[in-house]
Amino acid sequence: MLSCKHIFLALMMASAGASMAQTMDLNHIESGLETSKRTYRTKWVCTGDTLAVDTTANYGVVYQIDGFWITCEEITQEMWQFHMHNNPSKQQGPQLPVTNVSRSEVDTFCQKISFHNEQWRLPTAEEFRFACQGGLYSEGYRFSGSDNPKFVAWSAENSGGRLHETGRLVPNELGLYDMSGNAAEMATQGDTVCFMGGCYRDKLRKSKVGSAGSKPAPECQGFRVVRREPLWFNIYYERVYK
Repeated sequence: MLSCKHIFLALMMASAGASMAQTMDLNHIESGLETSKRTYRTKWVCTGDTLAVDTTANYGVVYQIDGFWITCEEITQEMWQFHMHNNPSKQQGPQLPVTNVSRSEVDTFCQKISFHNEQWRLPTAEEFRFACQGGLYSEGYRFSGSDNPKFVAWSAENSGGRLHETGRLVPNELGLYDMSGNAAEMATQGDTVCFMGGCYRDKLRKSKVGSAGSKPAPECQGFRVVRREPLWFNIYYERVYK
């Protein structure tokens, strides 16, 4: 195993000759939630609210970046059934968002997919809004990924009055799908639950990206999950100044 001395030496050589401090892009780092048939991707969203840097002792290594992981798609019926062994959705299909679930059932699901230090949960309204808008990569679109909802959202204008499989439209700037339309997604505001992004029955042209709406019918309620943690310096998550 490489010693800290050798790691720091390698990092120092990689960053030698730098005149400006530019951090590497963390947006490409992905992990996944798995079923027996498919791995559902998750995405690291860097919020930029914590950026601890020591350019002398640690040779320009960013050793803590606060942010969160978020699933790229709404939790599907396949994922739900794999862990919960039931399917409460009114419209059924393995790649459709799971719907008609309660907050307590979602909490149970999150416990089942969590292990060790990976504690999954519903996003807060602020986390959902930040990711929906494209995070630090936001282009300022009216909807999540576009100014035209038909490219990014299943709504009353194009859904045909039904749910659609996740990930079939254009993703937003972070590579996240269906954050506008399809299933209205649960998020937390303190101890209460709100619903973000609108659903397939809503007219989205007058809505605002990342906005909370009224409580939809149970068959329109879906969710995705997040986990928030700092990335401490290690050999896999190294960020070096160039």
